[in-house]
Amino acid sequence: LGVGDVGAYPNPRDDMGLPRLSTPHLDQFAAEGMKFTENYAGYSVCAPSRHTLMTGLHVGHLKNTDSLTNTSVTIATVLSKHGYDTALIGKWGLDGNFKSPVPPADGFPTIHGFQFFQGQSDQWQCHNYYPAFQFHNRENVTIEENVGASVKKCGSSDHEKCKWSGDLWTTTAIEYIKNHSAPSSKKFFLYLAYTTPHAGAVGSVGENDIPVPFVSKGPYAHNTSKGGASWPQVE
Repeated sequence: LGVGDVGAYPNPRDDMGLPRLSTPHLDQFAAEGMKFTENYAGYSVCAPSRHTLMTGLHVGHLKNTDSLTNTSVTIATVLSKHGYDTALIGKWGLDGNFKSPVPPADGFPTIHGFQFFQGQSDQWQCHNYYPAFQFHNRENVTIEENVGASVKKCGSSDHEKCKWSGDLWTTTAIEYIKNHSAPSSKKFFLYLAYTTPHAGAVGSVGENDIPVPFVSKGPYAHNTSKGGASWPQVE
C-alpha cells in the first residue's frame, strides 16, 4: 500500500490514468484528524522500516538482524517514562524470535516500553492471517478456531469459520481506546500495527495471497475472479 493508493493524498501517477483503491474510511481519518504530507519510510521493506519507526535510527545502525537488543531504546520506552500508558497491538517482528511460540527474546515488546502487548512477535508468523496462537503480554494464547487452519477448514474465500488476525486486533484496540477515553484516564500511546496489506496465507507462513475475510460479500466483491477482474497479483 503506497501513498498513491489512498484517496486522501494526490496520486503521483495520475498522468498514467491508473485506477485507485476506494479508501473512504482512511479518507475520513484524514479529514477529521491529522494528515502527514512530508515523511519518509525508514526502508523499502517491513522489518527495517519498523525498526526505524520505533527507534528513530536509520538502518545503518542495523547489524545482521532486524531485531532489537536489550539496550535498544524505543518511542514506547521514552513515553512510558513520561507517564504514558503504552500498548502494542498487532505485528511486531523486532525480537528475532523465529521459534515462536518459544518464550520471548531480547527484542520482545514488553522489554522495550510497551506495558501491554497483544499480537504476533515473529514477523514470519504474521504472514499467517489465521494464526493458531498469539501473545497476550508474555503469555502465549491459543486461538482455538484457528488450530489447523486451512482454506478448507476456514471456509472457501470468506474464511468465516476462522478468526482473522486483523479483526482480533481491531476488537482489542477499540476496547483499549474506550478504556482510556474518560477525562480522568492517563494519556496513552497505542501502536496498532496490522499485517495487511502484506502478502500472506491461511494456516501457513507462505506469502502467496492476501487472504482477507468476506471477499464475496465486501465492497470489493466485484473484484473476485468470478465476478469480474482478478485481485492484483502478489508482488
